[in-house]
Amino acid sequence: MLKLVQIILKIWFHLPQKLRFILVGGWNTAFGYGLFVILYYYFSLNLSKTIILLLAFIIGTGQNLVTYKVFVFQSKGNWALQAIKNYLIAIIFYFINLGLLFLLVDYYHISIYIAQFFITITLPVLLYIVLRYFVFLHG
Repeated sequence: MLKLVQIILKIWFHLPQKLRFILVGGWNTAFGYGLFVILYYYFSLNLSKTIILLLAFIIGTGQNLVTYKVFVFQSKGNWALQAIKNYLIAIIFYFINLGLLFLLVDYYHISIYIAQFFITITLPVLLYIVLRYFVFLHG
């Protein structure tokens, strides 16, 4: 089993970084959106969409840090410093996401599930640039 994992990892890390970002980003996107849907479904009667989105961002950002650091950028940099940078970026993205969510749901009356799905699939390009050139700069 260990040999199989080593072979898979060897193949994985020979893939171009941008392809790894797309694949890991796809996983992170599905994870983050799924987490938001689950939290909204179970807690929307008691919590605002702002708080639900915040919870999803906090959990999702931690998961994203690990997957991007290890499986995309192979960064050997300081975990704590990269985590701080990652969460600072997440705060910015949280407010972008929140603003778009309120705009789409409250102004255009789009379903919160559809609105969040649209937002979730549009932000990764900007995220790649920020992660690559700010968070994991020293590869």
